[in-house]
Amino acid sequence: PWYGDRDSDIDAIYGSVARLRQVPAKQWICSHESGFHQSQPGTLWDDYLAVIQRRENALREYLGTGPHSLEEIADQWIVYGRRLEPVEFYAFGERNHMAKHLDRLMAEGAVVLEDGRFCLQ
Repeated sequence: PWYGDRDSDIDAIYGSVARLRQVPAKQWICSHESGFHQSQPGTLWDDYLAVIQRRENALREYLGTGPHSLEEIADQWIVYGRRLEPVEFYAFGERNHMAKHLDRLMAEGAVVLEDGRFCLQ
């Protein structure tokens, strides 16, 4: 799931998936992985959302080791699993995705930002 652009919102993604599950379409087209479906994507919706949740869980686990800057968090490669080339492109995505998770966790009151470092509440 890509939600690393400026206007993306993780909670909006969950809402969109809930709405899409209700659409009685006969054909579905997605831009990644399996592409074209002749019926409701079924458990693929859950798989998609599980990726987001796994990332957030990994971020929480890392923040449990102490306060960390966004750069330190991005250096964990939670989204992509490892450093990829071209590193500038993937590092951009990693930072932006993690920033979205941090925004969400701060809105929930689960994380605070102190002196440029994020920590669990």
